[in-house]
Amino acid sequence: MDDLIGLVIGPHFVLCEALFAFGFFPELKAGIERIAGPVRRRAEGAAA
Repeated sequence: MDDLIGLVIGPHFVLCEALFAFGFFPELKAGIERIAGPVRRRAEGAAA
């Protein structure tokens, strides 16, 4: 069942991230970041 849910949620996640990157739904993005925190990027060369 987890794989089925992942197949449904995965494409929606990618679509939302792309829309946020193009500036759509700024209020929704701000609400998500307020709850979950902003995206953190690792420095180049940093270990995973």
